[in-house]
Amino acid sequence: GMYAAGLCMGIALARHACPIGIDWPRMPLLQVPIYPCVDVFSSFPSKQRLASGWILSEKLIALGLSHWTGRGDEERVQRMKRDPRLALSQAPPFLLKAFPPTLLVTGEFDPLHDEGTAFSLALLHAHVPVEHLEARGMLHGFLGLMGVVPAARREGERAFDALRSAAVNLINGNAAAAPLAAAHFQVPPGLGSAGKPLAQASSGPGEFKRHRSLE
Repeated sequence: GMYAAGLCMGIALARHACPIGIDWPRMPLLQVPIYPCVDVFSSFPSKQRLASGWILSEKLIALGLSHWTGRGDEERVQRMKRDPRLALSQAPPFLLKAFPPTLLVTGEFDPLHDEGTAFSLALLHAHVPVEHLEARGMLHGFLGLMGVVPAARREGERAFDALRSAAVNLINGNAAAAPLAAAHFQVPPGLGSAGKPLAQASSGPGEFKRHRSLE
């Protein structure tokens, strides 16, 4: 499992641990990105719409990015912008198809919402088994609020239920079913065919929107 800012490194490690053609027993069996930062230099609509007042602000994102790039090091910034590991929703399918099955969690009111959704779509296009769970009404970091916010507890428990189901499938040797159960390719609502957000996707109050696909 991978959480927030550490996801860029964790997902990159998962990708390097799963080179194309490697035997399945040596691969990570599952990756679980939780409200991931997967497009470091992106400007998705959710980053603009939720730039302030939603815990993770535009200023905090810029501060975190500055620790990666180095202040005033434009050459390093340009080099990083060319690194596909820092723009995974835009990476070509041949780079993404080696990823393990993915259970991805996003929050509706997280500035990172759209890039997480776009990443799930990119994985689907690369025929990687994906289950995308969107927590309605949740902020960035909502799992850390489970002890004090009932809605966060409810949404967090649903995410952990999905993780438990995926783990049971893996333990029972049914890797193809973890984390997915459906068998139809589905483009998540609100995204175009190239993974670009068009509008905020919606679901019922307090419910997860699930995007499932298994090639």
